[in-house]
Amino acid sequence: MQPLGQERARIVGVVTFYFVVSISMVYLNKFLMEAFKFEYPLFLTWVQQVVSMVGLLLFSLLGTRVQLLAFSTPPECNKKLILGILPLTCVYVGMLSFNNLCLKYVAVWFYQVARSLTVVFSIVFTYTFLNTKTSLAAMKACAVVILGFLIGAYGKAGVEAPDVAKDDVAFLYQRKLVGVIFGVMSSVFVALYSTYVKMKLPLVNNSEWLLLNYNTAFSVVLLPPLILAFGEYPALLSRGDVLGSTYFWVTCVITGIFGFAISLAMFMQIKYTSPLTNTISGTAKACVQTVLAVILWHSEINLTGVLGVVLVIGGSFWYSMIRHWEMANRVVEPVLPVALPQQKSDV
Repeated sequence: MQPLGQERARIVGVVTFYFVVSISMVYLNKFLMEAFKFEYPLFLTWVQQVVSMVGLLLFSLLGTRVQLLAFSTPPECNKKLILGILPLTCVYVGMLSFNNLCLKYVAVWFYQVARSLTVVFSIVFTYTFLNTKTSLAAMKACAVVILGFLIGAYGKAGVEAPDVAKDDVAFLYQRKLVGVIFGVMSSVFVALYSTYVKMKLPLVNNSEWLLLNYNTAFSVVLLPPLILAFGEYPALLSRGDVLGSTYFWVTCVITGIFGFAISLAMFMQIKYTSPLTNTISGTAKACVQTVLAVILWHSEINLTGVLGVVLVIGGSFWYSMIRHWEMANRVVEPVLPVALPQQKSDV
């Protein structure tokens, strides 16, 4: 058992690592789209997954030599597991794709609001697939999130558009609607992925790392057809100025490294911290990400936008705390021994 000081230092380090990596990943993706005028989120997602796959292979090689990386099990190929995990990977690809598609159309501060309905869909899917009911208190917290989403989605604030279209109100509303739809789809897939993970983890002996290996490898194969379906390939061919830029590819690789680091950070948070710590750090990260987005991107945000963000983050935090308290206070009834009937004595 580690000393208390070392344990606290490790938790602080893991949470800080998650903070920096998660926020940086969103900002780097937005930077690529804006600095290079490169609005091809699915292609960027594919590049990041390729880099993540390389990272996983590297960690699996180091895992046999470095004790700190002993959790990184080597990749394997099991046909039965492939068939069992493939539906989960499709959901995983949808989650990654709609995250970046949403980011393409909305401002970074609104990104949190657009994807805020995850808790709502989580309730629906856990009841549908796991037959898990939700308490009234948690439902009230979800109502706050929904209210924040509706308030935040109102108006044209929070949308990203080319400078030439800044005064085209109809175009801005249309673009925001597309961003909101992608955000809702992202929420659906994030909630569905969380539910599916609980169902599929037993297939890999509850190894989140092995599951990540399968998901990343399959996503590299599944994303190219989506890139073609969304029409990004023809547009990419006309962007030789960007694709021939060393600076662009270096930035892409760095973004991919951060994408891999996010998977590592989430794994470390699950392994080394408590659910309560995850809840608090996730809420704090959302606040910091939103505030920094307004400062760094000089994004337009109005009163309804601020109210929407506050309600979404506050409602999500309230919901997470309620779920934590419910799990912590869940009483497991002891199994009492069955009293055997006593035989009467003949004496």
